[in-house]
Amino acid sequence: DGSTDTCREIIESYQQKDSRILLINQENKGVSAARNAGISVAKGRYIGFVDGDDYVETTMFETMYKLGFENDLDIVISNFITEQNGLKINKRVNFSTNQVFCSKDIQKEIIPYFLREDGLNSCWNKLYKSDLIKGNSISFPIGVANGEDALFNLNCFNKATKVQFFNYRGYYYREVKGSATRDILTKDYFKIALDVFNFNHVLKCNLSLSKTEATKLKSIRLITKVVSLIHLYFKSNSEKAFKLRFLYVKNMVSNKQVQDEIHKNWGALKANKSKYHQLFLYFIKIKWTLGLVLLTTYSNFRNKS
Repeated sequence: DGSTDTCREIIESYQQKDSRILLINQENKGVSAARNAGISVAKGRYIGFVDGDDYVETTMFETMYKLGFENDLDIVISNFITEQNGLKINKRVNFSTNQVFCSKDIQKEIIPYFLREDGLNSCWNKLYKSDLIKGNSISFPIGVANGEDALFNLNCFNKATKVQFFNYRGYYYREVKGSATRDILTKDYFKIALDVFNFNHVLKCNLSLSKTEATKLKSIRLITKVVSLIHLYFKSNSEKAFKLRFLYVKNMVSNKQVQDEIHKNWGALKANKSKYHQLFLYFIKIKWTLGLVLLTTYSNFRNKS
């Protein structure tokens, strides 16, 4: 995808060792275009993805392929490992690994999860049947700055008839320490969250959910995202001036859509939450930014301790 380092030469050296490797060399067009180019030439029964910074166990795709092939699955989903500064943390997908999810189960449990949570968005811990993607003309959306994985997956799962979560970890997702706190200097994460909330998933992805049902699920996702962004913006090690971060959070919690959704879904949002989390949501509800500063300071101090 137009990389400026030596990855092209590295790939070419591997081609000399294994004739199955195909190099696609194109001008930089972004991750969606690169993945779509790969899909267009893929010949295998299943298709998988690996992000540039990450790596996999040598047997990962063989292991996942075997499960998918033996059970004729449309999608195989695995757990994964996050790695930051040498520290490895096992991450588990929050679905049963003891069942095959059929169309009815997918529509009832997995599709709503995509609208309510972020936990399934990544494409790199999954293996997709090639016929599912190509037969339904599914591709990664071009021109979407964030969330291209989520839309691709929503379209895939919406068409799938058999998927299974696999209690296996072979993918290593490498995080760059502090990257999110540095990104707040250049990325408007709140605008991205609002764009996701306002996107018409029911129409664009042809979902069976009603628009009202989808909006309620996305409301929970929006407020959850606002909570995580407040913690991010009030991290003590941020390079951005505190006054600017304070004003950003103040504008975020005062946003009309945020206030409308937190009032409409107050009961669902605070259900089964800790006292700390309930208080955090209440401060958003009453637009008390200083209270949110105090709570996040307490949380940061407690986590360091």
